[in-house]
Amino acid sequence: MSKQENRDRIVQLLEDLVEKANYINNNPDKELCLELDLIMEDLRSLYRMYGVLKKECMQRHEDAF
Repeated sequence: MSKQENRDRIVQLLEDLVEKANYINNNPDKELCLELDLIMEDLRSLYRMYGVLKKECMQRHEDAF
């Protein structure tokens, strides 16, 4: 994936997380185990995507020296 694709994916994941969090907040009496699992998976994906960006950043920094 290109750097821009990674950034676009991060933005999409963040938007998805906000939408799911709003759903949970608006439905407090509902059984939400599945939604919580989906949010946790999105958070893991988000963490991985930021890890990719960090790795690219570190590589560019090393290449500069």
